[in-house]
Amino acid sequence: MKFVHRLAVSVAVIVVVAVALVMYTGGKGHSSGYEYTSILVPGCSACTDISSFYTLLSTYNFSLSKAYSLGSKYGNSLIENYSVANLPSVVMSATNASANIFYGLIYLNVFNLVGNSLILNTPFTAGLYRNVTFYDIIQNKTIESLDIYNQSDVYNISSKPSYETYINPSQFLLLSNSSPISSGNKTVIDFIYGDSPFSALQTIVLFTALSSFGNFSDYSTMRSTSVAFSQGEVIGPVYSYNLTAAYYSSNYFSLRIYNVSSPATVADTSVQRELFEFDQNALSPAFGNVGNFLPFLNIGGRYISVSSMLNPFYFSNMQLSKFYSEMRTNSTLGSMFNDSVAFAQAVLCSDIANSASICSTPLVEYETNAIYKDLLT
Repeated sequence: MKFVHRLAVSVAVIVVVAVALVMYTGGKGHSSGYEYTSILVPGCSACTDISSFYTLLSTYNFSLSKAYSLGSKYGNSLIENYSVANLPSVVMSATNASANIFYGLIYLNVFNLVGNSLILNTPFTAGLYRNVTFYDIIQNKTIESLDIYNQSDVYNISSKPSYETYINPSQFLLLSNSSPISSGNKTVIDFIYGDSPFSALQTIVLFTALSSFGNFSDYSTMRSTSVAFSQGEVIGPVYSYNLTAAYYSSNYFSLRIYNVSSPATVADTSVQRELFEFDQNALSPAFGNVGNFLPFLNIGGRYISVSSMLNPFYFSNMQLSKFYSEMRTNSTLGSMFNDSVAFAQAVLCSDIANSASICSTPLVEYETNAIYKDLLT
């Protein structure tokens, strides 16, 4: 499995997921051995064989209990009862054991927490396999998911290994055969955010990236909440922008921005659909104080990402004036931030066939080459 070198996992940041999970499930455990159930798609020759994932589970004393199929009585019941959106998938109890073993994968959105069960979030297993082909129940079609966010290349970690600590573990998925989202001749970008430091920091990245393709005529500033991961590590607050879709004008993109703290957002069926399909943990009561499952970004139905690209710990308590001063004078933070923006710009450029002037700048071209290098290897 191709995982560790693509996603730099910061234990200090993600251990809180295990703590939240154990508290939510009441610390439930098994006396001996652990079982899981799989749900498969009959006749889907294109769907990725996840038997290697079963092998991973078996190394931690998890064994396959039952295997059901979509369309069968029990398979359909599991899909409905556990909010399964993509197949093939796995259902297992959320226990002390599973929380302690898989908290890194939960943080990376590879598992959804539904009740007291962990459900494999199949599109995000691309971080394990590099690419995965799955059946999307919502779209009723087979889709390929490819993780294009190779952090080693994006931030040139091989020559700057100290930079790894500034990265927030996350994925950026390219979806092939997914239904496109557009408005006229413009690609629709859906941005669903919360009040966490992760949302605040990624909003600055998106604001900076999008400003190269259009113009925000008006915006206000905001201050995120803080997240206490431990006594020694409190993330936030992070100062950022409060963006309004109506104030963004572009020849290429149309924005739809949603704040999950708004009752209207939570009730919006399009928001419900997108989060149900790809990011169920965003609204999970167990992770309400974690914040890393937002923002959710969907670029035209083609690109999906969850959380921030950088660790917001290093941007805590920075007023925006201080933030931009740091970006100009701090070689580490400035370089990491610029690389994140350039990667986002490269993704946007790919969607519009590199037709904007920003697409031919050296840093964006570097990130574009990093993406295509990864696609071809």
